Amino acid sequence: IGIEGFCRWKSDQNPEVPFNENVESGKALTDAKDLVRAVRLAGLYGTLLNGLATDLELPFGGYGVTAVCNDSAAIIQQCMYGESYIFPLTSIGRYLQRTVRYGHSTAERLQTMPNTVDEVNDLRALVQAMKDLPSDINATPGNANNAARRLLSTMQ
Repeated sequence: IGIEGFCRWKSDQNPEVPFNENVESGKALTDAKDLVRAVRLAGLYGTLLNGLATDLELPFGGYGVTAVCNDSAAIIQQCMYGESYIFPLTSIGRYLQRTVRYGHSTAERLQTMPNTVDEVNDLRALVQAMKDLPSDINATPGNANNAARRLLSTMQ
């Protein structure tokens, strides 16, 4: 889902990716409403991470401590389908907590603006997804079954 799937990143440096042809990447987005929601979720999640990194003056935009590229795909997949097929490398503890708080405060600010119902609902969904997703940065026994499921789905 993260390399050539959901996030649709194409480097064009090596268009043949046989290692990834049979990787499970979850449901395809074909419905226009789902596509619009996925883009809105991605924009809101990027806004949360960038806003927090700016406020905290984190180097490199906070990359590596607030999130990495797999997070955006995993979080959006969690919001869209209630589960993720990839390895979320969610942010390190205190930054995850700060991002959740930042998401809550951003939703509260947006709620006072007209025509922001979808954005507020999706911010709340993002915050919930951040809480629900396991983190593959820290291996825990309680996450073993979920990690094994995701690992097996990526093997050919």
